[in-house]
Amino acid sequence: MTLLVSAGVRSTPGVLIVPFEQSFGWTRAEVTFPLAINIALYGLCGPFAAPFMERYGVKRMMLIALSLLVIGTGLSVWMKTTWQMTLLWGFLVGFGAGLTSSVLGAVIANHWFKEKRGLIVGVFSASGAAGQLVFLPLFAKIISSYNWQTVVLVTSLAALITILFVGLFMHDQPSDVGLLPYGATDPVETAAAPHANSSRVCSSNT
Repeated sequence: MTLLVSAGVRSTPGVLIVPFEQSFGWTRAEVTFPLAINIALYGLCGPFAAPFMERYGVKRMMLIALSLLVIGTGLSVWMKTTWQMTLLWGFLVGFGAGLTSSVLGAVIANHWFKEKRGLIVGVFSASGAAGQLVFLPLFAKIISSYNWQTVVLVTSLAALITILFVGLFMHDQPSDVGLLPYGATDPVETAAAPHANSSRVCSSNT
């Protein structure tokens, strides 16, 4: 759910370019510059996301990332200038989406699965395209029927609901709920597995 919503939020500006131009009188260059920062930060955060998750916990980093998405999208309802768009959609949304990039799927696969990790990473990676498939047609319909403010409120609400689910149900390790990783039979062999294999799976996923 986190990866789906994150992908949907990150792809939202694709349907907002023309409405921003019409509402604010901005040029195409002024609208797309913050989006370029967004894409750059999305890529740059990837190598740092996995170490942060290992150090501070997967759940905590997911909550931070989703909170950035909520703030970046929610405050844009009151956006008036290009520097505000750069701050909100360029930096906050860029950082938030970057922290929940495909690296998140690799870390979860290492923590929760001993078998079928490749399949799980593939499923998580596919969520990026699935998020765009789900959200973009919906956002286009909302803009045609209402306005762009409604779109950003819907994205903010989706991220906020996801925060509630993560806060209630997400755990860093299977041991937190008395389980072993999927396919594991010996607690001893899994104790160091997530940390030992995290960089390898993240590298292969990249």
